[in-house]
Amino acid sequence: DIGNTSEKYNTHCFIERKSLSDLLGTMSKGYDRFENELKRTRDLELYLILICERPFKEFMSFPYLNYIHSEATPEFISHRIKDLLQKYDCWQIIFANGRIDMAELIKKVFCCEIKPEKLDWQFLRDGKVI
Repeated sequence: DIGNTSEKYNTHCFIERKSLSDLLGTMSKGYDRFENELKRTRDLELYLILICERPFKEFMSFPYLNYIHSEATPEFISHRIKDLLQKYDCWQIIFANGRIDMAELIKKVFCCEIKPEKLDWQFLRDGKVI
């Protein structure tokens, strides 16, 4: 029964997967577009979980990674993420340990019996709860 599907699964939540370089681009040149996406998400009463496929440690050291070319600094990108998190309560960001970990996180989000916005997924992941 399709009517019961939304009760069983978190269908009001959607996930946006990003590589590290995609995340940097989104938070620099694509910032306005992403903010508009968050406005639509809020207005439609949906919830977005953005999952970066690389660990937070790599995010904070991206200027030293050979495969990342960005003129932004980790501080600049972090500030933009923090501003959006404070401005819009309809999303959160998780840093994964590669694509396999990201796939597992996606399954856990969609099959969780608790609404995703009620949980701090990065905290649960870092604490090895999930």
